[in-house]
Amino acid sequence: MFSMDLSSLKKLEQRITQKKSEMKTLHRRLLYDFGRDTQKEIKEEMTKKNKTGRIYKVYSGIGGNRLVNARLHRASAKLEHPAVRSGNLRNSMYFKVRGSDSVVIGASAKYANYLNAGTSRIAARKFLERTADKKIHQFATKTRNEFGKLFRSI
Repeated sequence: MFSMDLSSLKKLEQRITQKKSEMKTLHRRLLYDFGRDTQKEIKEEMTKKNKTGRIYKVYSGIGGNRLVNARLHRASAKLEHPAVRSGNLRNSMYFKVRGSDSVVIGASAKYANYLNAGTSRIAARKFLERTADKKIHQFATKTRNEFGKLFRSI
C-alpha cells in the first residue's frame, strides 16, 4: 500500500498564489522607481552647463518678453541632452506607470519630439532613449534582487 501526504503541497500552492499579488505590487513599485530615477537624470543632464553646441544671441526672455539687451545662449550639440533656455521642456517631463508591466517616459512640450527624434534641420538628441538605456541595467539588477528576496520567502 502506498499513501502520500499532499498537505505541504497545498500549503506551497497557497503561498505561491499569495505571492502573485505581491509580485505585481513589487513590479509596479520598481517601474515607478525606474521612471522617477530616469526623469530625474534627464532633468539633471539638461541643466548641466557643459554643452558644446552653437552660441547665439537671444532677444526674448521667459514668457516671450523682449529683452533690452540680448543675452548669449549655448545650444546643445548632436546627441547631447537639450540645453535649458526657458525651462519649459525640462518642466514638461513626465512618467506614468501603466498597469504592472510598463512605464512611459516623455515630455509634453510641443517641441519635445522634434528635439528627441530630430528634423531635417535639427540633429536628433535622443535624450529620452539614451537615459532610459543607461538606467535599464540598474532596473534589471534591482528587479532581480527584489524578486530573489520575494522567492526566498516562499
